Amino acid sequence: MKVETTHHDGGVFEIKLNRPDKINAIDTEMAESLHDAWAEYEASDARCALVTAAGNKSFSVGADLNDEPVELWRAIPGLGVTVTKPFVVATFGYVVGGAYVLTVYADMVVGAKSTTFYYPEAQVGFTGGLVAGTAVRIPQKIASEFMLMCEPFPAERALQYGMMNRITEDDDPRDEAMEVALKIASNAPKVNVAIKSFVDQIVPSSASHDYALTRKVLWDIQNSADKAEGIQAFKEKRTPKFTGE
Repeated sequence: MKVETTHHDGGVFEIKLNRPDKINAIDTEMAESLHDAWAEYEASDARCALVTAAGNKSFSVGADLNDEPVELWRAIPGLGVTVTKPFVVATFGYVVGGAYVLTVYADMVVGAKSTTFYYPEAQVGFTGGLVAGTAVRIPQKIASEFMLMCEPFPAERALQYGMMNRITEDDDPRDEAMEVALKIASNAPKVNVAIKSFVDQIVPSSASHDYALTRKVLWDIQNSADKAEGIQAFKEKRTPKFTGE
């Protein structure tokens, strides 16, 4: 499986990017698996999610250019799936493109010293636009430098400007990130949800963010049982029987 999910004692739900042979590049299948993992987390009784990655080279090199997920927004919590509970990301090595966007939407990021954020899309010639949310989470000119210069930001600089919360001494950040997730999970869950909701409402949204939310509504309709029933009923010249699904 390209994405693994594990329910841990203490209320932590782990989502693991599991494509180490491709440096956890996000292809179409992986993006959809991430979407499903976030839905599983939201429906579970877990109180905090922890996002980790397999291998020891890099967290993820972002979208797989050999199988680029057209609907990458579906893999982002809060966009593709409504996620009301907090989540923490544990990073190491390169965190590129769409994988970086995942950290933008995270509540906390705990990274190894090797963590390097990199958004090279302007040099590649495409962007989904969600990265623009960086500009309302760190100083605007630093965000613009990061996105327009296409130069890597090492862990120390990322920490300085609030792109991450902690740098671990260990090359593997999972243990410390798990401690953070367990701490959050031990809090009153309704308060966690309320705080996350209030923060999300305060943070301004970008045009791409709003577009993704619109696409979510239309995607659900496009792939609904009611649409299939409506078309079939039209072909059979009968009254459709809608179920709301």
